[in-house]
Amino acid sequence: MKIDRVIRSVEKTHPRLGNMTAVNLIAALARRCLVNIAPSGCGKSSVTNTLLSKLQPSLRTPSMTKSALRHYKDRLSGYVGLLVMDDLGAIDTEYSLIGTVSCLADLAYTHQAGKAIGPYAFQITNFHGSILLNVQPVVWRKVVRSDAWESVVRDKVIRYYHLYRPLEPVSASPDIPDVDWVKPAEFPDKLYDTEAWRLLKANFEFQHSEARAREHAREMARALAGFEGLKKVSERILEKLEQLTRPMLMEAFLMTKRDLESGRDFNHNLLCLLVEFASYGRGFELKRMCRDHQLSEKRLRQILQDYTEYAIVKMSRVYPTERTCKMLSYMGVDLGEPV
Repeated sequence: MKIDRVIRSVEKTHPRLGNMTAVNLIAALARRCLVNIAPSGCGKSSVTNTLLSKLQPSLRTPSMTKSALRHYKDRLSGYVGLLVMDDLGAIDTEYSLIGTVSCLADLAYTHQAGKAIGPYAFQITNFHGSILLNVQPVVWRKVVRSDAWESVVRDKVIRYYHLYRPLEPVSASPDIPDVDWVKPAEFPDKLYDTEAWRLLKANFEFQHSEARAREHAREMARALAGFEGLKKVSERILEKLEQLTRPMLMEAFLMTKRDLESGRDFNHNLLCLLVEFASYGRGFELKRMCRDHQLSEKRLRQILQDYTEYAIVKMSRVYPTERTCKMLSYMGVDLGEPV
């Protein structure tokens, strides 16, 4: 498959970034809004920089609240390209952060944005571009805990959890074969009755309501099939996309909720711990995690005391529990036998 060639091309120079690149590419071709969530230094910028260079037109932007959108109204009306915001953590206030994510999620989904009254009134129409955002877990927690999560963000944004740090960082961005915007393939009704569709849709249902999961999964499949040069989506396309989107399941382990329409929280520490296990394997040294997060060993041991359900510290090494091994096995990460 062509998407496998993209993955292999990335893996030659940037091991373990291939799947992330593929999912970002498919989401861009599907005109979706996708957020890459991973600790600093995991390759998020490398992936989006590659797609910025390959998909034209493209635009990189700083924070973009609804008021700030007025500066882009002429360019974004009728826009059919790629829009990337590389680091949501660079936004200076929590209010602006939540406003930016909400605004971009709504723009990608409704294809319009505007303010009808006031000195900064404006209107953006016929936006049919795609949006890729990069964020660290601790920053994403602020969005999840906001009221805008349930009302705007949750159903309109696809979240991709990247679990790997580069073992040998490369400064340059990965290279992939030339790509261009494609016409989405037809989705035959008979595919809705297949096991491949049920499994794919289930991945999206970990993040979205049933109707939105169906919509996002279908449009991503249509985009992948179009990229492969097919006129119709096939079961093989569904199976490949299901495999690529398995990191979406991570949300089931990272989210908690107290109330029906609010009170949601995001366990950013747990995601960072799982990234360490996926990157370095069972029994990684404490000093590795201290280095990655700029922590003293004493403070790290204190933090890990709250995560004995997931990790066991023996001497100067960290080992996974049975629960952690099982969680990561769903993502295709094999840590061997638990402690």
